[in-house]
Amino acid sequence: MPKVSKVHLESRRKQIMQAALVCTARKGFHQTTMRDICKEAKMSIGAVYNYYKSKEEILAAITKGGRQAKKLIFDRINACPSARESLRELFKYTFLAYKDISFRTYGSIDLEVYGEASRNEKIRQIMLEEYDALMKPMVRIIQRWQKEKEIRDDIDPHYFAHYMIAISVGIKIQLLVQPELTVEGFEDVVEKAFMETVWPTLNTEHT
Repeated sequence: MPKVSKVHLESRRKQIMQAALVCTARKGFHQTTMRDICKEAKMSIGAVYNYYKSKEEILAAITKGGRQAKKLIFDRINACPSARESLRELFKYTFLAYKDISFRTYGSIDLEVYGEASRNEKIRQIMLEEYDALMKPMVRIIQRWQKEKEIRDDIDPHYFAHYMIAISVGIKIQLLVQPELTVEGFEDVVEKAFMETVWPTLNTEHT
């Protein structure tokens, strides 16, 4: 029997993940079934189950796939020469996904998953892993600049990371529910409120 190439296997996995995203955007995560995903992917149930045993496994694969890109972004943020520049880059990254053309189509998937996580332990664990991948580098960034005395040392780095995620999720909800709002409007407010008011003791030597 001929060996299937890694390229072919990866292509099939991406085909299934894309089908899951389309189905979830259309019907919601809770209502989407593996049969729906198979139909959208134009693959048999047996073929899809060779790759993923459940839609939870597919979701885990989707979130894991984005972590390498996140690592590269956070490496760049951490390499910034000042706290102020680091934070600007961090906010820029936070808003980046909302400017993508696919946001209106797929942005609601996260909201579906948040709701599902409150009643589905498998989804909750996937979300916690995703949060962990976001929080750890943010905590390291804040700890670095606290050590350098550029950020107040009474800021809890872990709560800062939670705060950033909370801002991001809240803005995402507002943009999806009220499409007349703009990402640029939120960027302006966050820049002024956070950078100039919330942390008035930020070292401005590098600005």
